[in-house]
Amino acid sequence: MYLTHSISVLVPAYNEAPRISKILKCFLKSKLVDEIIVIDDGSADNIRQVVSRIPANITFLENKTNLGKASAIIKGVAKAKGDLIFMTDADYANLNLVHIDSSIKFAIKHNLDMLLVPTIILINSVPLFDIAGSFSLLTGLRIIKKSLLVKALIPKHIGFGLEMFLNKLAVTKKWQVDIMTWKPSVIPPINPLKTEKSGLYVGIQRQLLMLQEMHRMGSLPEYLSQYRKLVIEGHHFKKIALQLQSLSQSLFLTDSLFHSQNPK
Repeated sequence: MYLTHSISVLVPAYNEAPRISKILKCFLKSKLVDEIIVIDDGSADNIRQVVSRIPANITFLENKTNLGKASAIIKGVAKAKGDLIFMTDADYANLNLVHIDSSIKFAIKHNLDMLLVPTIILINSVPLFDIAGSFSLLTGLRIIKKSLLVKALIPKHIGFGLEMFLNKLAVTKKWQVDIMTWKPSVIPPINPLKTEKSGLYVGIQRQLLMLQEMHRMGSLPEYLSQYRKLVIEGHHFKKIALQLQSLSQSLFLTDSLFHSQNPK
């Protein structure tokens, strides 16, 4: 519980047994999190056993077959007790308490309908930072008011198109949306490519499936429209503009003070 809000963490997972315990233990460290729900989406590995070995009260839900990410989230939302839903993938390698608590506090402080939490992608150990928020629209890390998710009527069949669907909803319903901004000293959560997790052949198949399901929910022009409305016209760029304005005013006052004290 944080202030008057309760936070439910939803972790949809498919064959994430080697990685999920790390991320669950990280969320368990947070005193702001009220419950954690794992939704196993028809995994073929021993994820249930891995989760059961963690000495904590974690709710475990299960799809008997692989129905897709959207279906897993729908099941989790129906079970969740919190008024804020913290959605996370199960494979962020370096997710830590700073990422979690900072995001929760930011979302509550600004009374956001949805907070997008930026991540980075590593390719050959080279981080590709998402400076302007372009890929933040597709992030699997986000905090959303449960009441809005309940009203959303998320289609079960959209799979990895879930993020595009939520973005589209945010635009049409005029949700209050912002993008978390990390301090330079904070390395954003790292989002591994599917080829790193599943091997080249299976990884490429999963990556193509993800892109296909995203494309079904919106073409490139649709994505660019979402980017313009949620990022450029949204709180993210307004916040940067205000910061620059404040900096400019500070520099002007400093310059004026200097010249008043040191007349020519």
